[in-house]
Amino acid sequence: MSAFNKPFKNSNYNTLMSLLYMAIITTHSCGFLRHACLLRFDVKSVQKACCGVGGEYDFSLTRMCGAPNVPVCGNPHERISWDGVHLTQKAYKIMASWLIRHIFPKLQCFHHWF
Repeated sequence: MSAFNKPFKNSNYNTLMSLLYMAIITTHSCGFLRHACLLRFDVKSVQKACCGVGGEYDFSLTRMCGAPNVPVCGNPHERISWDGVHLTQKAYKIMASWLIRHIFPKLQCFHHWF
């Protein structure tokens, strides 16, 4: 087994990483909503999907993004949610930057990957 794969073999490690991932996503999603204006998202449509239709959030399980006649917004850089499930590229970029700056150094696991 390679040195890279050893930490992933431990089920406690996998459980911890799953919990960490959920905590980060939940926390950061709340941060998106609280700081939408500072992050230059459209505050009026911050909870609406860019690609979707239906209801208050432009989301419907019966008419999801990619289905016929489901519109796509012209300004995805102003939205947090792409389709009501996934983030937009801008939102993923902000989250990834935050993770790299604030979480990755605290994991102290560089020796496993390099």
